[in-house]
Amino acid sequence: MRIEVTYEQVQPLALPYNLNYALTSYLYYCLAQIDEGQAKWLHDEGITFAGV
Repeated sequence: MRIEVTYEQVQPLALPYNLNYALTSYLYYCLAQIDEGQAKWLHDEGITFAGV
């Protein structure tokens, strides 16, 4: 999964090493607010690509 975020930052910003974890956690949280069962399925099983 790829998500593109574009923004302007006036001052220097230090991003945490585990930023990906924070972003995916937030994404699953948002999905769970809409459909908890779907969010759980996506987290536990995910979507296969070309049978992989």
